[in-house]
Amino acid sequence: MNPFVISRINTSAGIFRISGRIVRNETTADVIVINELEIMGTDGWFELNIEKSQEIIDQILPEIKAHLS
Repeated sequence: MNPFVISRINTSAGIFRISGRIVRNETTADVIVINELEIMGTDGWFELNIEKSQEIIDQILPEIKAHLS
């Protein structure tokens, strides 16, 4: 497992701050696990509930992968 922190990433769904880990797997693709997800609002950062934000995570996951590679 490799932890990561993205302090700011501009995506198609907004500006996010993300922390999590990459689970390396030799037989399948690496898995990205998101631990914390915050979105930039007009008054600063707002923490999002991971379980309720799965649709957003799925949408920005390719951009997260590109950022981390």
